Amino acid sequence: MAGFITNGPLSEEAERGWSNHDAHWRQAYRGRPEHAERDYSDVQPAYRYGYELYNNNRNRPFEDIDEADLRAEWEARNSAVPWENARGAVRDAFTRGDIDHPQAFERATD
Repeated sequence: MAGFITNGPLSEEAERGWSNHDAHWRQAYRGRPEHAERDYSDVQPAYRYGYELYNNNRNRPFEDIDEADLRAEWEARNSAVPWENARGAVRDAFTRGDIDHPQAFERATD
């Protein structure tokens, strides 16, 4: 394993961005079939992890991050929810990370 992918606490700016994402996911998570029977408090850590991953890996697509590393870090942080149950929310939040960072979208479309 190459080591953990997140680098500690988020910057103040990223923390403010997380508040916006958290509000979005609090409303949107029930529309995801895999979360139909869960409270938001059960899935929020996975969305947060995905957001943190994006903030520390802005130049990498989600698919380029080693899944074994993602799983290991997730399990070290949150052993109550299996990786298989968290992966979709992590990926969704990672992908949505671009919304707060339009320059990343511009780079991808140049």
